[in-house]
Amino acid sequence: MPDYRYVGQDQGSLDCGFFAGYTLRLMQDTGGDVANLEMTQAEVYAARDRFFGSDASSPGQAGNQWLDYTDAPRYLDGIGVGGYWVEDMFSVRSTAGMLNRILNHLGRANSQGIMVAQIGQLQHWVSILAIIPPNESEGIPQKLAIYDPGFRETSRVQAIDQDRIASALVNNLVGALIVSAS
Repeated sequence: MPDYRYVGQDQGSLDCGFFAGYTLRLMQDTGGDVANLEMTQAEVYAARDRFFGSDASSPGQAGNQWLDYTDAPRYLDGIGVGGYWVEDMFSVRSTAGMLNRILNHLGRANSQGIMVAQIGQLQHWVSILAIIPPNESEGIPQKLAIYDPGFRETSRVQAIDQDRIASALVNNLVGALIVSAS
């Protein structure tokens, strides 16, 4: 099975939310082991098609679809990841406020990651899977493991400085975090 870091949406598609959500299922299935997640594009598209009520025996039947943030918890329930809800982020306009919300959810003992819906010009989904602790002896700050289904470089998963991520999310108008209630 392919390493999830090299699997993502087709170029130009709107299916990023389904890929971002699917990584939360992988995190749940592996107990949060970010390094050992596997998926195929076909299984994500089959999950998307089931969500829209299409015949799962004909992958791709649902076509190119945007996952509305209000539907994200229902999609997660459908792929076996329960207990998620929408946290409105429209009022959070500071980097510190955004970072505080993200770390609050990722820092929970049973966190399997969160989904982030960007509603600005980008209209894109990513998932933030884990906190990567700092390495103070080498001067490396705390980072966040981000899965971006549209990223086309060497890997769709990046370890990015947490302040940089929070700032970018504020600047790109994050509308909602999809977070676990527990």
